[in-house]
Amino acid sequence: MKHLVQPLLIASACALVAQVQAQTPPSAPGVSVSTDPAQAAAVERAARDLQARQAANPASGSALVVHGRTDGGVDFVSGGVSVGARAAMHTERAHYSLWVATVAQGSGAYLSDTHLRIVGGGKVLVDRTMDGPWFFAALPPGRYEVIATMQADGTDAAQTLSQPVDVPASGQRQAVLRFVSSATVAPEMDSPDKGNPFGRP
Repeated sequence: MKHLVQPLLIASACALVAQVQAQTPPSAPGVSVSTDPAQAAAVERAARDLQARQAANPASGSALVVHGRTDGGVDFVSGGVSVGARAAMHTERAHYSLWVATVAQGSGAYLSDTHLRIVGGGKVLVDRTMDGPWFFAALPPGRYEVIATMQADGTDAAQTLSQPVDVPASGQRQAVLRFVSSATVAPEMDSPDKGNPFGRP
């Protein structure tokens, strides 16, 4: 009997390992899977820390909202892909003198991945790809050219739109760039602000 128990235990253990391996998704290249409790606890602590930072400052803690300063010395906020990101940005809008939005003609759908250049006084002050449909820039008063380039859905070639803007000494100037695009607004995203790219999220 003793000799039968050991092979049965080994067989059961092998079956259990095979079952766990079958349920574990394959790792991506360069990613290892670990069941180490200490490592799992460290990951959970890091996740809690990230959640706490996002709760304390949702705008700067969100991967969907980017704060920075351009090589031209302009402070900016870029993003707005999700409703939450736009809500976070909306609370900061008063600190910036220019608000740029990129949308589809007709539908008013928000568009992302637009390359934005802002030129003023013979200098390129902003030259970067937007991280969403909204871009806030803290520009001094003056006249600027806002130039945006993108290849929108349903089009064969890139489009470049240009719009002159006069940034006031106080308050904020808004600039909307409407690209030809087949992008539409999903029914669940429809709102009373449809057609207003600067509407409250």
